[in-house]
Amino acid sequence: MKLDSTDEIIAYTREWAINKVESAELVGDKIAIYAEFEDWIEIDDVDNIEIISIEKEPENEDRI
Repeated sequence: MKLDSTDEIIAYTREWAINKVESAELVGDKIAIYAEFEDWIEIDDVDNIEIISIEKEPENEDRI
């Protein structure tokens, strides 16, 4: 899956988190998952979201 824009990444992550909460069977699991992803589920101001990503290092580079 290729996501090209910030809005698509936010929407995908939010839906993923909501689906995880919904698919959990135990109430304690639902609470724990919600607590972990609350910032993604309860998005108030999309313009102030900061997304940080890590690029994978090329495998063929020599290491010191």
